[in-house]
Amino acid sequence: MLKRNGEIADSIFLPTFFRVSNRLFPVSARLAEPSSTSQRPHIVVGITSPQTCLVLGGRLRTLREAGFRVTLVSSPGALLTRTAAREGVESVAIPMRRGMAPVSDLLSLLRLCWLLWRLKPEMTEFSTPKAGLLGSVAAMLCGVPSRVYFLRGLKLETSTGINAASC
Repeated sequence: MLKRNGEIADSIFLPTFFRVSNRLFPVSARLAEPSSTSQRPHIVVGITSPQTCLVLGGRLRTLREAGFRVTLVSSPGALLTRTAAREGVESVAIPMRRGMAPVSDLLSLLRLCWLLWRLKPEMTEFSTPKAGLLGSVAAMLCGVPSRVYFLRGLKLETSTGINAASC
């Protein structure tokens, strides 16, 4: 172990991206100023289905009123655009299937990576099983400094038969 500025650092054999914060890419790979021209921190809130927007209203409004720039990400739908307009937040529609769909999931992951790389948020909060997995992986790959998974929706909790056995 090395001591740097009074702190114990990781072994010198670890690549830079393991020692710098929780970023996956080296620091030089992503030099970005705060996400908007104002100094408001940017949070991306992601869910799989626009139907979940029905329970997000107060949360989005509270984040916005607390000074965050909020972007809501979900599959396309009228509830997504209506909720974003009502709460005064940005919205981005990225198709995500609720069931297992490997090719579709990979495409959604790539779209999420592209979005997060472009927005460069300071924080992400993904919830619901599919968006939680894809969004958290995309945030990790893009080096988002703070990533939160909010447990909302246990798809197989009430399942019976073969669906429950596959867990």
